[in-house]
Amino acid sequence: MQKLLLTISAVAIFSSANAQCNDLFISEYVEGWSNNKAIEIYNPTGSPFDMSGYSLVRFQNQDDMPGNQTLLSGMLQAHSTYVVVIDKRDTLGTGFEAPVWDELQAKADVFVNPLYNNGAEVMYFNGNDPVSLLKNNGLAIVDIFGKVKDLANPDGWGPFGAGLFMSKDHTLIRKSSVQQGVLSSPTTFDVTLEWDSLSANTFDSLGSHTSSCISVGTKNITIKPSKLWIYPNPSNNGVVYIRTNNDVNSIEVHNLIGQSIINEDYRSVKVNRLSLNLNPGMYFITANFANGAQTTKRIVIE
Repeated sequence: MQKLLLTISAVAIFSSANAQCNDLFISEYVEGWSNNKAIEIYNPTGSPFDMSGYSLVRFQNQDDMPGNQTLLSGMLQAHSTYVVVIDKRDTLGTGFEAPVWDELQAKADVFVNPLYNNGAEVMYFNGNDPVSLLKNNGLAIVDIFGKVKDLANPDGWGPFGAGLFMSKDHTLIRKSSVQQGVLSSPTTFDVTLEWDSLSANTFDSLGSHTSSCISVGTKNITIKPSKLWIYPNPSNNGVVYIRTNNDVNSIEVHNLIGQSIINEDYRSVKVNRLSLNLNPGMYFITANFANGAQTTKRIVIE
């Protein structure tokens, strides 16, 4: 981790106006029970995105100085997501070390911040801590959830009344109309303007995001959403069937560190049988559709 030495006001000086659908932003915020915490990042562009130089930080409570940067890395595919989950996986852990639920662990692209470090790490947010996505090695704000040093709302944000907050014990999903992040700490933070709320410990939508960015620049074109189904999942013999609702050009399989280990041409076939001669573990299958869309799903080989 790297320590960020700039205050939020100093960082804001370097924030510049982004073209919409041209930079990463936070697409989902999970603040569930105990250690069920996740941040999903979305690539709204039509090309793979290099996350080098990007990081996540947390402003603890009412502090205007952020904590350590949690650095991101790897290539994020077009219109795809990257799910960051707190690294609490000890099945014998209790209290502050209680494990993340299995359902959320299965959604993770990366686990980070196993240690609290006096609150300096980003994934220890609890509903009243602004969380920011930075770039240029911490010098520019790409997106921020919450308001820094919000003395009027020290316990969290939301319209539910005293003691009840959307930012606590909820999953929040960025509205599909949002096409870029918030580039500086807002004067006021109204969660409902850009976020939809789901109940605590809802993880179903992690791993994909619906965005109007996919149709930016098109006119008089109706794009049928491209969907991908994989079964059985988990697979105990490495054989899976892939079904799609649109024609597919190719199928790719990546391991957990992003290496491409299978790339098969499946021109215009909507149902495919795929034999995966792989070691047991978790992998990612990406369908590259003929209409230019991509959809990625996780698969577990037992």
